[in-house]
Amino acid sequence: MEKPTKITIAFLILFLSSFFARAVADTVQTPLNEATGLDKLQLLIQLSETYSVRTPALSLEYAQQALALANELNYPAGRAQAQNSIGEYYLNNGNYTKAAEYFEQALQIGQSLQDNALIATSMTKVAVVSYFRGNYQQALSQALLALPLHKKEGNMRALANTQNIISYVYNGQGLPEKALEYALQALRTRRSLNDANEIAKSLNSLGDFYYNQYNLRKALRNYLESLRISRQINNQRGIAFSLTNVGKVYLRQERYQESLLYFREALTISEKLNNAKQSATIQSNMGNAYLGLNDTDRAFRYYSAALRIHYTQNNNLDIVPVLNEIGKLYAHKGDFKTALSFHYQALSKVKNTQWRLLKLDTYKSMADTYLAMNDERNFTEFYRMYSRLQDSVRNDISMRKIAELQTRFEWEESQERTQSENQQQTQEIERQKTIRNYLLTIILVGSFLGVTLIAFYISRLRGNRKLKAQNETIIHKNRQLRRVNEALKGLNDKLVESEAELRKTNETKDKFFSIIAHDLRAPLATFSSFLTALSDSDDSFTPDEIEFITKSTQKSLKNLTDLLNNLLQWSRSQMGRLQFNPQPIMLHELTQQTVNLFVEDTSNKSITLTSNVDLDAVAFADANMLDFVVRNLVSNAIKFTPKGGRIVIESVPAPEPNRLGIRVTDTGVGISPENMQKLFVLNSGFTTIGTANEKGTGLGLLLCKEFVERNGGALSVESEIGKGTSFTFTIPRSTSGSTV
Repeated sequence: MEKPTKITIAFLILFLSSFFARAVADTVQTPLNEATGLDKLQLLIQLSETYSVRTPALSLEYAQQALALANELNYPAGRAQAQNSIGEYYLNNGNYTKAAEYFEQALQIGQSLQDNALIATSMTKVAVVSYFRGNYQQALSQALLALPLHKKEGNMRALANTQNIISYVYNGQGLPEKALEYALQALRTRRSLNDANEIAKSLNSLGDFYYNQYNLRKALRNYLESLRISRQINNQRGIAFSLTNVGKVYLRQERYQESLLYFREALTISEKLNNAKQSATIQSNMGNAYLGLNDTDRAFRYYSAALRIHYTQNNNLDIVPVLNEIGKLYAHKGDFKTALSFHYQALSKVKNTQWRLLKLDTYKSMADTYLAMNDERNFTEFYRMYSRLQDSVRNDISMRKIAELQTRFEWEESQERTQSENQQQTQEIERQKTIRNYLLTIILVGSFLGVTLIAFYISRLRGNRKLKAQNETIIHKNRQLRRVNEALKGLNDKLVESEAELRKTNETKDKFFSIIAHDLRAPLATFSSFLTALSDSDDSFTPDEIEFITKSTQKSLKNLTDLLNNLLQWSRSQMGRLQFNPQPIMLHELTQQTVNLFVEDTSNKSITLTSNVDLDAVAFADANMLDFVVRNLVSNAIKFTPKGGRIVIESVPAPEPNRLGIRVTDTGVGISPENMQKLFVLNSGFTTIGTANEKGTGLGLLLCKEFVERNGGALSVESEIGKGTSFTFTIPRSTSGSTV
């Protein structure tokens, strides 16, 4: 019964608001009827501005009356003011064509009259229309021209509106630090006016900024504060906007049912105000919520309703997100052809625009759809476009500047509060001084001795305070010295620890290089022996002996090449010169390539090598490192698996949902528990001979472990003598691949 009760209350509030608004209008009708000429014109314009928030239809009615009267009086300035009020009505309802028509007419009148205040006001409104049409550069130029005019005229309310639209333009252009700077300027200006309605607007703007930066905690805090103020002053349009914004935060947090409660209340108010644009925005968000609840039929109904309204208003800035959401809905249902048709419609509308955030959403949506279709070429193309644009939008320096601006704003607010508290304390001190002086005067009149005693007491008290202050200073300095000593001791401990670690590392590497030198010397000695035998022979080798020497030389050369390759990879890793470039990787394709690579090796030993990796397993890792890990593990498995054995590469469950597991299992000779402890130790020198006398250094497994951990995974081993060995590693799952 709770939900019907809330809806009933909402309807009662809206009905009573409309009733009282009309009642107030009736009370002002009498002085309006009595007024004439310019007085009546100014009263009509003031009434239009007053009702623009609470009763937009009544505001339009007064503005139209004002325009008719201004034409009758042949008063251009009044005509421009009325045109701005009418344009404001159409702007709030999403009819940007009509809004621009009235604003530009007002601007022309202001320019002909050389009225800076009128020019600045009209130019700011034209800039708002340009922003909603997606002409960011034009909107920015117009707003920046209006800004100094507002400052010169001292029109603080208009100045705040201009600062606010500049903030939105910079945010749309992907310049968050500038966006936050102007949003905070607008909030300061509006707080200086102490205008609750304007402050609520700024809080919504700040919430929008943090929402676009994915700082949902701060976004929600600003939206809820704006909602509280709008309810307090009964600003129905402001309430609808704030409710919608709170719902958007809950939607992004996947709290779908909670978001729908806010969207429904916002939609009821917006429809009551005949605000088609806001109603369409709310319906689009409700579609997102129902899609999150897997109710695709309701989601499609709300998306379609929103799209019809946006197309009626010819507003591409609002059309594009809905087209992408419908595309996602069809992709969710498996109808990829229809999904792509909607995404390509969205792409055609953003392709030659400055709408960087909308382009990001479109590229990402198309990449996800192509990935779900297993269309690798188109997925790669759109994912690359998305990544490039995202890299250009994301800027670490900007994030630092945002943090600095926010910190500075909070510090200034703290300073203002501190200054106010200090003023109160100063007033209290002054009041106490007055009382004290009055009492001292009475004491002076009553007794000179009393004054002397009080003076002595005060002198003694001041001396005690000085001594106390000096003691506190000494104590404070002693504490600072103790902290410095502790810090120096900590640094010294770290230096000693670092020196010990460095000595240990050098000893380890010395031993490791000794092992490597031994492993290099063996194949080179083999080459030397074979070459000496060949040079000393008198062509007396039989064909079988020559074949034996050739195969042995090839095997030694292969071992030497593998050793040098592993040593090169290890040295590049240790020196930090190994590039790390994570990207989405189809694991089934990578492992199948490895199977194909070792066909000859497995055939020589009659070993069965198969890959059972899931077809939809998409990892996010460095391709070269991951390929090295799989090749090395398979190579080791072949080396230690006897003829007729079996090796399997397969997918296994990972301990975390955002990870993938891969296991390489063989039926080889196995590893003893004591030798397993030496596998990943650099200076252990542990290595064994393969079933066909293959040799190794143990360096490959060290690199496998390092490469897996570099990619955010883990490598483990299980083995049993005579039965075989399993190497298992985990790797991050691709976020885009998770939709497959």
